[in-house]
Amino acid sequence: MRLIAPGSSHGVLVTEIDWEEIDHLARHSHVTVALWMRLRNDPLLEKMPDNMVIDLRRTFHESVRRNWLLKSQFTNITMCLNRSGLTPVMLKGAAYLFDAPTANIASRYMHDLDFMAADAEACHSCLVNAGFEQFEKATSSSHHHLAGLKDKISGLEVEVHRRPFKTADAAMRELFLTEAVHLETKNASMMLPSRACRIVSNVIHAQLSDNSFAKGLFNPRYLLEFAEYAQAWPKADWELAEAAMRGNNLAYGNFRYLVRELMGIQPPVYRKMRRVDSVQMSRARRRERVTPRTGIWYQALGRLFVLKDFARRHVGRWFGWQSISRARLKLTGDRP
Repeated sequence: MRLIAPGSSHGVLVTEIDWEEIDHLARHSHVTVALWMRLRNDPLLEKMPDNMVIDLRRTFHESVRRNWLLKSQFTNITMCLNRSGLTPVMLKGAAYLFDAPTANIASRYMHDLDFMAADAEACHSCLVNAGFEQFEKATSSSHHHLAGLKDKISGLEVEVHRRPFKTADAAMRELFLTEAVHLETKNASMMLPSRACRIVSNVIHAQLSDNSFAKGLFNPRYLLEFAEYAQAWPKADWELAEAAMRGNNLAYGNFRYLVRELMGIQPPVYRKMRRVDSVQMSRARRRERVTPRTGIWYQALGRLFVLKDFARRHVGRWFGWQSISRARLKLTGDRP
């Protein structure tokens, strides 16, 4: 993680490197481009095997081409939606394409495009009418995105979201929609999530939606993005993000801890963690191995968590965390 940290070398002291293992980890975590960008002008490159140098350089140029193509394709999709009076709000990688914190859109690995809209169903129907075909089963109304679509000609995959991420409630959805920033490019009108919302999405999507915060796991690609945000964006953005994640202190504290310990980077804002969260966090950190649990008891527990999530989104805060609106937080001001 120190090798792919944004910025300088952050004091990486290396005597011997298992380059084969580094290459495997980087490819598995989709951070090969970040590794190449970090090492291409570093003396460590001389110690890297020649075949790995060639592969990393090729991967970088492939990522440049792919992401510029994805950016062009998203612009075309947006123009198609605009003709029907619809405006997409870019999510995850799509937002990175138009506002990369490193100013290099090639550094983030992507294979599909995600966006959200006030009327997701109308956007979905618009793309189907434009020639996209559904390649997933239809999803229920409670799912955070509609069935995936694929362009018949290019093979481009698109997800139209009802909510920004799996565990987002109505308040979080409203936050993303109301704070989104208007962006015009090549006659296409789209919305870019505020930086605070992008920090929120990075943390919660990466941990709660993908892994569950109770596990001592993380995806290096998302942690790298978190570190890039920490270096590029000012204190004001982080204060708004922290406020929106008050119900997700454990997930946020975990990423903050990992980026500091593994990459030597400290986010601009530090809010002390509650005692109850710090106890649970320390338990997660002590787990060196996370073994999948099976059996009737754990299946029943899993079902209970699903019901709890449903109740939380439909009933409210008595069943778990709930997003807090900006009005209740009394936070105002211009947002980039």
